[in-house]
Amino acid sequence: MDNEELIKLRRQISDTDEALLDILSKRQAMTAKVAALKIKHNKPVRDKAREKQLLAKLIEQAKDRGLGAEIVTRLFHIIIENSVLQQQSLLEQDANPSALKENARLAILGEKGSYSYFAGKKYFARRSRECVEIGCK
Repeated sequence: MDNEELIKLRRQISDTDEALLDILSKRQAMTAKVAALKIKHNKPVRDKAREKQLLAKLIEQAKDRGLGAEIVTRLFHIIIENSVLQQQSLLEQDANPSALKENARLAILGEKGSYSYFAGKKYFARRSRECVEIGCK
């Protein structure tokens, strides 16, 4: 393989990665619309039966494309979890609009970089309120 071919292939991979980001952004926008409908019709955020059915369907479709079940399962668990967290945040904003003005307080056991620090950051990453760090080293 010569260097030009490698550069061309890497460019194609980068273009594909960019297309994936566009698709994920589009999916996230649709998730917000789904959340609005769930709020309007008083539906729960999570639908475990639908998630299970969706995952089984995606695994079958992936097999037809030469993709392994493990990568599809891991990838879509992340995508679904992100969707659920986004919907929960929108539901929180709708239910508690006054809470948007308040900062959240979080006590962390350990220093910046500890497990509890990262767990707290992850928890607040998609919340409607800002988490302000005070006294973290």
